[in-house]
Amino acid sequence: FFFQAEDGIRDFCLSRGLGDVYKRQLINFTVTEAGLGDQLLALVVSKERPDLAKKKSELIQQQNSFKIRLKDLEDGLLYQLVNVQGDVLGNVELIENLEDSKRVSTEISEKVEIAKVTEAKINETSESYRAAASRGALIFFLMNDLYKIHSFYMYSLDAFVVVVNRAIDLVNEEENPGFKRRQTVGSPAQGQQVRKESEARSPQIKKEEKKEGEEGKEGKEEQEPKEGEEQPKVDGEGEVKIDTAAIEADGQAEKAVDDVKEEEAPQLSPRSLAKRVDKLTDSITYQSFQYIRRGLFERHKLIVATMLCFRILIRQGKLSEEEVDHLIKGKIELNVPAIPEAIRPFITDQIW
Repeated sequence: FFFQAEDGIRDFCLSRGLGDVYKRQLINFTVTEAGLGDQLLALVVSKERPDLAKKKSELIQQQNSFKIRLKDLEDGLLYQLVNVQGDVLGNVELIENLEDSKRVSTEISEKVEIAKVTEAKINETSESYRAAASRGALIFFLMNDLYKIHSFYMYSLDAFVVVVNRAIDLVNEEENPGFKRRQTVGSPAQGQQVRKESEARSPQIKKEEKKEGEEGKEGKEEQEPKEGEEQPKVDGEGEVKIDTAAIEADGQAEKAVDDVKEEEAPQLSPRSLAKRVDKLTDSITYQSFQYIRRGLFERHKLIVATMLCFRILIRQGKLSEEEVDHLIKGKIELNVPAIPEAIRPFITDQIW
């Protein structure tokens, strides 16, 4: 059956009985500025402090595993208590399980308290980047309001996240000239880069092939190992033996070094961290405005720049929202006081 609400929406429901009562509830999945700020904060922290993001993810997984383990212990104890036969105090296995469950529960409680302290420290450090994330959320909600100026101005959250990523990468490139942006496998940018590198290498490859061909005509000479170099092992059948154990050991060592490098993160002083956050905030603001400006009509560019400036100043507390509303909308006073005698000669009633 179906029923039609006052707003004209039809809801179709399946029911086993005719006497069932149903209530419709609408859920709003629209992102809020605070929610977007949290998402952008997680993005900024994951790029600036990947070690904190990794620790937080591990803590969440650990907390979930603790909850699952406690639930399994409770279910197991309840099952044993229900199916116990005879005297409960005489069941040695049940008593041992109770003691083990109590011990495990105490250990989990202690680990949970330690995890809470660690999570609080991580959140405190992550909050240092809140200013950059809040600026990004403020700009996106400004972009969402631009449709009131013209219906052409519609923006995607996914595209805006790409702009924020690029802004953060530009700051890293400025401070670290050797920094390279991460590109997804198979992306157009990566394919173009591969083509450029192959074209640049092709003349050199042709020269090397020509040189090898000339050397092949003259004859191949056996190269003897230099003094101090390790010679490859040869078995009785003349096949070269490769020391796979040494290769695997070298590979594991390189992997361990890479893991250490990934886990290492620069520890900034409070002053350096504040400067870093200011750079991120400025970069996000500039790149976002550039992204918006490209799609604006010429007559709307100054309006959008003014709106962005006012919202930033209001957020920083340098302007009050009432003053901005009075400047833009104007405020009509219903109970106008009388004009003072000192200014009556040069101010009319309409101007007053």
